[in-house]
Amino acid sequence: MVAKRQIFGISGWSGNGKTHLITRLIPELNERGISVSTIKHAHHKFDIDKPGKDSFEHRLAGAKEVVISSTHRWALMHENKEASEATLKELLTSMSETDLILIEGFKSENFPRIEVFRGVGTQDPLFLENKNVVAVATTLRELDTDLPILDLDNVKSIADFIVDFLADKKSETRPSREINDCYAAPDQMVSVEEAQTLILNTTNCISENTTSTLHESLGKIISEDIASPINLPPADNSAVDGYAFNYADYENSSDLILKCVGRTAAGDAPHSNLQPGECIKIFTGAQMPRGADTVAMLEDVTVDGNTVTLPSGLREGVNRRIAGEDIKLGELAIPKGTLLSPPHIGRLASLGIFKVPVFSPLNVALFSTGNELQEPGSILETGHIYDSNRYMLEAILRSYGIKITDYGILPDDPDLLQSKLKEASIENDLLITSGGVSMGEEDHVKSAVRNLGNLHFWKIAIKPGRPLAIGHIGAAIFVGLPGNPVAAMVCCLQFIRPIIAKLRGESYRPPTPIIAKAAFSMTKKPGRMEWLRGQYSMDAQGTPRVAKFYSQGSGLITSLTWANGLIELDADCTHVSEDDNVKFIPLSELYR
Repeated sequence: MVAKRQIFGISGWSGNGKTHLITRLIPELNERGISVSTIKHAHHKFDIDKPGKDSFEHRLAGAKEVVISSTHRWALMHENKEASEATLKELLTSMSETDLILIEGFKSENFPRIEVFRGVGTQDPLFLENKNVVAVATTLRELDTDLPILDLDNVKSIADFIVDFLADKKSETRPSREINDCYAAPDQMVSVEEAQTLILNTTNCISENTTSTLHESLGKIISEDIASPINLPPADNSAVDGYAFNYADYENSSDLILKCVGRTAAGDAPHSNLQPGECIKIFTGAQMPRGADTVAMLEDVTVDGNTVTLPSGLREGVNRRIAGEDIKLGELAIPKGTLLSPPHIGRLASLGIFKVPVFSPLNVALFSTGNELQEPGSILETGHIYDSNRYMLEAILRSYGIKITDYGILPDDPDLLQSKLKEASIENDLLITSGGVSMGEEDHVKSAVRNLGNLHFWKIAIKPGRPLAIGHIGAAIFVGLPGNPVAAMVCCLQFIRPIIAKLRGESYRPPTPIIAKAAFSMTKKPGRMEWLRGQYSMDAQGTPRVAKFYSQGSGLITSLTWANGLIELDADCTHVSEDDNVKFIPLSELYR
C-alpha cells in the first residue's frame, strides 16, 4: 500500500498511449484499495463548459470561479484570464486527499514518472534527458537504457512497479535495521568518485593474517610491511665480463698497462687485495676484489700474456654494482596491502624470504537469477537465453586471485532464493548477483535480501549501469549488478573491484587512463560519466587513436570481445569531435 498523498507521473510524447495507460491503471489500483485522483496537463486552450449553459453565462459575465454541484459530482472552474497558468503545487493544494495522484504531462516538474514509449513519431525518448523518468513502459523488444523496462500491455506489472517504487521511496526515510549501515547512500544521484570514495571509506578489511609459501603467494595480499633482511646485492660485484682494477692506478698511469694477477667467477670467494698496478680477470656477478672499484669490459682491452692494456675514456666505478644498490638492509621492500604479482615474488625470493605474511583469501559467492537462463552446453529452449554474465564475472573475479563459489542459476522462486542467499551469507564474505534486483514482479532478489538483512539502491551517474544494489546479509556484503552484460561488467570493474580490495586489505588505486585521439565524433547527455567500448591502436603516423564500437547497447556482448578497453567520458562532456583527446583505460589494467 502506498502512503497517503503520493504523486506519480505518466509521461510521453503525443500518440504513445499515456491516457490509455492511465485509464487502465486507475481501476487496477482501485481494486487494490488505492484511491486515485488525476491531473492532466492540457497544452492547448480547452473548455469543459458549453455555450448556453448557466455556468458558461456566469463565466462569460466575469466570474473568477464557478462551482457546479449535483448529487453525482461537483466541479470548480477557475479562470486564469490574464494571470499565469496555475503551478502544479497550486493544483495539488486544491485537491482532496487521496492515496495517489497520477499526473499526465508536466514534463519539467520534479516527480517520479514512467515514460510511455512505443517509438511513435520522430522524437527521442524523454528518458535520454529527463532524470525523473524511473522506468519505461513499451512494446518494443529492444531499448537502449539501463532503466527498468515494463511491458506496456501488462498493466498489472506496471501497477506493481508504481506501488513498489512508492513503498521503497517511503521506506528510505525510515531508520535502517542495522545501526552501522555503512553502505546507506543518499537517494539523489551520486558521481562515480562519490560512490568509489564511499566504498573505500566505509569498507573494512575482514581477512585474517596468515602465511603462505612463495609458491602459493601469487595474487595474495601482503599483511605487514616487509623490510629487507639483507643488502642487495650483498657485496660489490661486476656487471660485465672484464678486468677489475683500482681507478687511482688508471688516473695516474701514463701507459694504461696493468698486470693481471688472477681470475674470479661468480660464486668464487673474492680475490685478495690488489696491489698498485694490478688487475684481475672477472666475470659477470663475481664479487669485486678488495682494492678494485672499476671494471673494463673484456672486448675493450688488449691482452698480451699477463699484461692488460686498458682503453682510454673510462669513468670511475664503471661496470661495478655497489652493495645495497638494489635495496639496503632494513629498507622497505614491499608495503602492507600490496597485491603480489610475479615481480613481487621475484623480489621476495631475492631477499631470501620463503614464508610470506599474507591476508587470508576472500570467499565470494556468485549467482545468476532468472527462469529464462540456461547453462552453456545445453540445447537452447524456446524463450530462453544462455547465462553469459556468471561466466564473464567469474573470469574477472578469478583474475583478482579470490576464492569463488559458483551457486549457478537460481530460478525465480522467492523461497529458494532466500534460502540460497542465507546459506551463501554464512559461508562467504561477499555475495554477487546479476539481474533480479529491478522492480518487476519476477525480480525476487530484492525482497529476499531485505527479508534477510538490508538493501539500498545506489543511483550512480554512469552509463552503462546507474542502479547498483548493495547491502548486507549477516556479516556478508551483498552486491546486485545490472542484468545487461556490459553494465554488469562495467559495474564489476568500477565498484566491486574496490570493495574486494578493501575487504582483503589491499591498497587499491583505480587505473590511470591514457590519452589518445578520438577516431569518432558523438554527442553526449551531460550529468553522467560514460564508458564506451573502445579499441586502441596506432595510426600510420604513430599517433595513439581510439575507435568506439558502432553501437553502445548494454546487451551487445560482441562489443566486449571487439574492445580492448573503455573510453571514459566525464560527466560534463557533451560532445566529442574527431581528433579530440579522450581518456582510455585498457581492459588489461581493469582486470588486475
